[in-house]
Amino acid sequence: LLAGAALSACAYNESLGRNQLLIVDDSALIQQADAAWAETLRTQRTSSDAAANGRIRRVGDRIVQAAGLTDRRWEYAVFVNESPNAFVLPSGKIGVTTGLLALVQNDDQLATVIGHEMAHAVAQHAAERYSQTAATQIGLQVAAGAAGDYGQAVSSFGGLVALLGVLLPF
Repeated sequence: LLAGAALSACAYNESLGRNQLLIVDDSALIQQADAAWAETLRTQRTSSDAAANGRIRRVGDRIVQAAGLTDRRWEYAVFVNESPNAFVLPSGKIGVTTGLLALVQNDDQLATVIGHEMAHAVAQHAAERYSQTAATQIGLQVAAGAAGDYGQAVSSFGGLVALLGVLLPF
């Protein structure tokens, strides 16, 4: 039954050229992503530097046009943080830190990072990760229930195996 459910959740991602386990898709995560974006904008300091904000928007928009990603709305923000980092949410919100902008030496390097983040969204990595975690938890619960008196041990050991063998390598 579990294998049948897992097979029905497999979807071919043409952009990746492989099947993905997708119990949910990005559209199911959009509301949560938008709420997380709003919370991040509210709780993290954003840069008011017009040049920095314009730069990521300009570079991002060039990638969108070149890659044919105009079918979704992309939004950008620069966060004041010395750690060089960037992230994307399934709803197409991309955050770049001032630390990353200080590190990259030109727009080509910045484009590499922003393009990488966009690829996460196109590849539906958030939905895939959510689906893998949910399927792993369901599988562990079934195995623990079937193990009877050894259920707690199966759950603990299985959780460690799932973490190291499935979830962290992602």
